Amino acid sequence: KDAKNKKFNIILVKSLSRFGRSVGELNTVIPELVQQGIRFIAISEGIDTNNNSWQTDVMMYSLVYNMSSKTTSDWIRLAERARAKRGEFTGSSTPYGYQKIDKKLVLADDHTPDVVQRIFDLYLEGVLGMQAIANVLTNEKIPTPAQTQGRKNANKYWTYSSIEYILTNPAYVGDLIAQKEQAVTLGSTRRKANESEHQVIIRDNHPKIIS
Repeated sequence: KDAKNKKFNIILVKSLSRFGRSVGELNTVIPELVQQGIRFIAISEGIDTNNNSWQTDVMMYSLVYNMSSKTTSDWIRLAERARAKRGEFTGSSTPYGYQKIDKKLVLADDHTPDVVQRIFDLYLEGVLGMQAIANVLTNEKIPTPAQTQGRKNANKYWTYSSIEYILTNPAYVGDLIAQKEQAVTLGSTRRKANESEHQVIIRDNHPKIIS
């Protein structure tokens, strides 16, 4: 947007890899900048859109960086898979009611395991739906999962989705399920579900909260 508004003349980066690693992105954005009359320079690779060879250089280096990122991503996924097969929890945040000690899930030493049990009990009674259960917990001022984890700007209200997540999470019967999803494409924030054969599933891996 700033380029289209001519707010600057040159984009100068130390390396092309710091500007972007997606082949499609680099080979689309940089030509768009040039069309807007913006000069692009990447010092490490010697790329300068004032030179005739810049398009070939961008294509070559972007492909190399993309391959490097893909290799790194694959190694990280393999390492996480190996840790999961050892029963280690590899998720970004522990399920509500648990804490992680020595890389494995154990019951949290606070009120949260009791809250989880209560949520299941209330739901199985068949009187209250998920939103109604959320309202009960909110009215009783029971800290939400986000508050318990100390997240910034944590919602103080229990929601339908938070109750649904707990009621459908196999962690509470002691099962570890890892690598349930992965990025749609390299570098994407969108996720897609993995088929069960590509997941790591270990039954009775850690202490259960419900039967």
